[in-house]
Amino acid sequence: MRRSKFYNYTLFNKPENNLEYGLIVVKVMETIDNVKSLSGSNKYIVAVRCITEIINEAKSIPDYIKNDFILTIPGLIEAVIQLTKGVMLK
Repeated sequence: MRRSKFYNYTLFNKPENNLEYGLIVVKVMETIDNVKSLSGSNKYIVAVRCITEIINEAKSIPDYIKNDFILTIPGLIEAVIQLTKGVMLK
């Protein structure tokens, strides 16, 4: 079976990328949560913008993987919020 040239760069084959991505999302959310002057929806908007900027600045991640990371930001933020509240993920 011939593998695609992208096989070695998929998210599932680079666990260090997934771990770093998850940690970045959690750290950004923790930092923005400490800004008391922002409402919940504004915190979400700022968090998405910050995480997107961090991903776009990463030189070690190919562009097509950056796009995958950026597409998953809202879902990951929602999952982190649910987990911090003790709610089971759907």
